[in-house]
Parts: sequence; structure tokens; C-alpha cells
Amino acid sequence: MKTILLTSFFSLLLFFYPQEKKETKGNWELEFNKNGVTIYTRDVPGESIKEFKAVTIVNANTAELEKIMKDIGSYKNWMSDVKSAKTLKMISANERIEYLRIAAPWPFDDRDVVNHFKIERNTTNNSFKVVVTNRHSYIAEKSGVVRIKKSKGFWEFTPQSNGRTFVHYQFLGDPGGEAPDWAANMFIVDGPYATLSKLKAMTK
Repeated sequence: MKTILLTSFFSLLLFFYPQEKKETKGNWELEFNKNGVTIYTRDVPGESIKEFKAVTIVNANTAELEKIMKDIGSYKNWMSDVKSAKTLKMISANERIEYLRIAAPWPFDDRDVVNHFKIERNTTNNSFKVVVTNRHSYIAEKSGVVRIKKSKGFWEFTPQSNGRTFVHYQFLGDPGGEAPDWAANMFIVDGPYATLSKLKAMTK
């Protein structure tokens, strides 16, 4: 089941990975490089699913990308297999609680996730980071939908020359399900590649 759902799950972007000691993790290994999207993975002690890092450069400035990240209604257009997305609580212009539902192929149950979304700014280089922390217990679980309870990661957007932006998307998490974790790891590049490819196409 994880094998089928992993592409959807890793397309959610939106999960902040807090800073940890570098010596606790393995080295990044190149997994995929195509059409300007590069994806790396690494082992993390205590975790059976690998962490990934996906990077690319898009033809949009950070202001345009911030607008895209804040527009939760557009997620279904560029985040692979996002069925619906909505704001549960608006805390400020840069912070909210949000809900996303991820479509799964029949006969499997959809997944959903509740996140705390927050934008952090770096005034030194004018970059910004989207920090989204799992808040699975914020609302009750829905019948027939599997709640994602373990996830962490981030998106970071750094200005480049000519109005372009370097995008760094990093994630570690478990979509749940009954398939072995080694099978899930086989498909770890599909979701981030699809998502970054759609983001690049939106900003041509």
C-alpha cells in the first residue's frame, strides 16, 4: 500500500525538518537528475524510510513563489494527487492550520494530513522558508481516510540572478500502510519530481 501511495505523499511538500547533528545521518546520495530537477536521499538512524532532498531553479522571483505557497486552493493543480486542500484556522498572514486530502487509487483509502504552516524569512539573503509541522490530532480523523501522523520537512526559496529562484524541498516521513518500507523507498523520487516539474511549468 505504501508503494502505491508514496508518490502522493511525498508531493505534499510542506513538512519542516528541524536541524539535527549532521553526524547522526548518512551522506546524501544522488538518486535522480532530469529536466532540471535533482533528487538526493539519505538514511536516517531510527527511521526505515529514507529522507529526500529535491532541488531545482524556477523562473519566478520569491514574491511570486510566496504567493503560490500561500494559495492553498492551487495546491491540487501542482502537488501531485492532492485531492483537496483548505485552511482550518488563519493565525496571521504568514501562519495557518491547514488540511490536505490525498487521492489514492481504488480500492485503497485516501490519506489526509493536518499541518501548521508558517513562513520564516531570512533578511540577509531575502530567502524564505515554508515550515509545516504535522498536527495530526488537531481535528478528528475521518472515516475511510488514513491520517498521516509522522512527517517533517521544509521548502526553502533563495533568490538567484535574473529574477529566478533556487528551490530546496526536503522531507522525511511515513505515509502509513501495510507494505514494507523497502518498497516505499523504491518510489521516493516520484512525488518530489512530479511536484517540482509542475512548479517549474507554472513559472515559465
